[in-house]
Amino acid sequence: MIRVVVADDQELVRTGFEMILTSEADIEVAAVASDGREAVEVCRRSRPDVVLLDGALAAGKTFFSKALIAALGSEEIVTSP
Repeated sequence: MIRVVVADDQELVRTGFEMILTSEADIEVAAVASDGREAVEVCRRSRPDVVLLDGALAAGKTFFSKALIAALGSEEIVTSP
């Protein structure tokens, strides 16, 4: 089972991704977050395998990226343009 956190500031986007992801048998939406701080907190609690993160939440915020990496216990974050 792949555990996913969905983080986006738009409720419609969060809900849409959650609906799509939960329709897959091998994917579990572990948590959703509406901002960067909440994303870090839910990642600390739920320990997801993947975070689907709106790039605008972290754009230009080095401290946020470091906090998310620490919360995940990961060494890197892969983003798309």
